[in-house]
Amino acid sequence: MEENLNDLENIKIEGEHIEIEIDGVLVHGIIPNRSHGEIEVRITRPYHGIMHSSGHNMVQFWQFTSYIGPKGDVRAASILADLYHFCAYVEAHKTALLSTLPEFDTALDDPDTIVIKQRMRTILQKLKSHNFDLSSGSMDSVQYQQQIAPLKEEMKNLSYEIRPDIYHLFMASFQAYEGLPMGRLHVQTALDYLTTVRRRESEKEAKPHLEYGSQAGVVVWSLSRLPHL
Repeated sequence: MEENLNDLENIKIEGEHIEIEIDGVLVHGIIPNRSHGEIEVRITRPYHGIMHSSGHNMVQFWQFTSYIGPKGDVRAASILADLYHFCAYVEAHKTALLSTLPEFDTALDDPDTIVIKQRMRTILQKLKSHNFDLSSGSMDSVQYQQQIAPLKEEMKNLSYEIRPDIYHLFMASFQAYEGLPMGRLHVQTALDYLTTVRRRESEKEAKPHLEYGSQAGVVVWSLSRLPHL
């Protein structure tokens, strides 16, 4: 189905900044990457910590599907709306969703998947190292391309091996949440955000609570309010 800007309200795009209105709520985001074949959107308000990219179109179709220009604006607004609806649902059902996440983690960590993930982490470290070598001048662009091309190809192949398992396990673990508004978000995008939310909740619980004493400026640590360890 073709996207339509009229489906959303008060869309404003200035440079990399984008703002839309959904049911009276102003939703802000940025477009850190936009090219003929790909567009990336990150939500910044009222939620943050999640982004989504779309594209990789074939060159011969750029004249019809280029993300430079109005069609890119439409896609960016649509992605931002998907991100907002997903984040709002997670916020409303946070406790239940986070209680299901450990089951998914346990199911995902089978031996074959662990090996693949370890190899992917190793490749990412090598890619970062080559990026540093290129930026520091210790490697020229030809050498850089020769080094990263096989690594990127291997990473792509590994992602194909692991992706069906992730999708299957995600659907099995979260099947009770039929209303989960994924839109066109990738399963990995949803999982990364849920993991981020879980980390934030853990950090909040780990912070000791403070009580102020009767004297101004005196902070008293209340052991009774410390989280149970």
